[in-house]
Amino acid sequence: MKQSPFSRRKFSRSRYQEEVMFHNIIPLNEIPSKIWTTGLSFVSPLLKSLTNTPVDTLPANVLSEIFMCTLSFNGFGSIAERGRLALEPLILSHVSRRWRSVALSHPQLWATIWVDRPRPPHVPMVEMWLERSQRASLVLYLRQTQQNANFTDPDEHGLTEEIIKRFSSQLYRWYRITLFFSLHTQKSMLLLPDKPDSAPLLQHIHLATNDDWDRESKLKTEKILHSYSALKSLVIHPSTLQVHIHWNRLTELDTTQVGSPVANYITVLKLCRNLITAELRITPDSLDAPFVRPYHRVSLPRLKSFAIHFDHTDAAPLLDCLVLQALEGFALRYTRSHRRSNDANALRQLLARSGPSCVLKRFALQDNPRTRDHTAAHHLAFLQSPQMHGLIELALQIDLCDDVFRFLTLGSVEDGTPRNLPNLEIVSLKDVSGDHVEDLELYRMVVSRLGQKTPLYGAVFNLCLNGHSESRILPLLFERCRNSRVQLKVYLASCEDANSTSGWYTSEPIPGGYLTDVA
Repeated sequence: MKQSPFSRRKFSRSRYQEEVMFHNIIPLNEIPSKIWTTGLSFVSPLLKSLTNTPVDTLPANVLSEIFMCTLSFNGFGSIAERGRLALEPLILSHVSRRWRSVALSHPQLWATIWVDRPRPPHVPMVEMWLERSQRASLVLYLRQTQQNANFTDPDEHGLTEEIIKRFSSQLYRWYRITLFFSLHTQKSMLLLPDKPDSAPLLQHIHLATNDDWDRESKLKTEKILHSYSALKSLVIHPSTLQVHIHWNRLTELDTTQVGSPVANYITVLKLCRNLITAELRITPDSLDAPFVRPYHRVSLPRLKSFAIHFDHTDAAPLLDCLVLQALEGFALRYTRSHRRSNDANALRQLLARSGPSCVLKRFALQDNPRTRDHTAAHHLAFLQSPQMHGLIELALQIDLCDDVFRFLTLGSVEDGTPRNLPNLEIVSLKDVSGDHVEDLELYRMVVSRLGQKTPLYGAVFNLCLNGHSESRILPLLFERCRNSRVQLKVYLASCEDANSTSGWYTSEPIPGGYLTDVA
């Protein structure tokens, strides 16, 4: 009988468990069966190519920080597909002996655990991650398969119970939890201790249940979780009963999953005096809803970052009711709206009413591209408040045109031409289905911001461009940015020119330098 290549080596119990786990996971992850190499550990070709290279000589602390970047994978795939496992830490620990040593000596690498559609391999994976994370704060994600999916594991509910029991044993380390339940009540959630100091690190909760959970079980679960003393951040889901929420303790609030009319938000925001970050979804009032008058104003003195999604409604009714003294970042995101009010003027009044301490540094405006019944002046009106003068970051997803680029083009101090938003360091402009803009206007706008006291640092454009990929201006623009160390990215959207290509534009360095001016 042919001897297994692994029989020549002695494996620790931990390594043996990894080997067994890996072979059990292969069908789920569709990992190539030859990923194991004789006498070595399993490793993808990409990771294998990194060993014995300069990156492998980095100090352990730097290498561990690079490893942490691999955790950007969100762990949740399409709900229509069978779940996969997030195995980045395990793969990294099998690249080389040094990488394994660094990975195992960095508990935080193992402290983020994704369980998407629980399957049998998840149980040993959770046990291993919990063991190797040692005493690090835990970030936990769990999502069950939607009911009636054709790939639902028949024992998914039981597997979820086993996983939650293992999570519960480390309750004192919970830091952030995201739990999406789509099956019937998980009894293990009802057994969590309800003492405020049982989860001393738990700051963020996103809990979603379904109609198969009886109201009593929902209430008990929310009462337990919301009783923990460190809780500061909450995502409100349509299934959230909101009975046991301590609004006055929250510093972060996210209601984008559910949405509510302005009148309801005024009631809630009066209780949220300590909010620092908020992301809300506003829905239209019902016909019999009470009219919210501006004198019912709410002051949120600590709110620094504010994002609002408007579903078929305007911003003014909410903006007229707020005072935001500490606001630094603001985002307005519209779907199709009725535009019955002057939202730009409401924003100006809000910023002026909030006092001199309210000076925006970041602003984002996203308008539904189907709403094209407004000129550029409508969108640019949002940027003309004195409190916008100090903007550092700007993101616009609107109906772009040449007027927008001319507005953002810095004029000359000597001749007195406009210098709108002179401190911008990061600009993002997007419109993939609007009118074409001139490449020369794009060039002038970017170049006007190079070499300033506060120079442009990064720019991303996603747009339709005259000249498209055949533009003679774009290579010059990239060369100017390359020499000024500006990170420039341009995505050329689909164009009516059949000979043009769409995608991220690339430009090779121009031999001999670049032109300083374009006639």
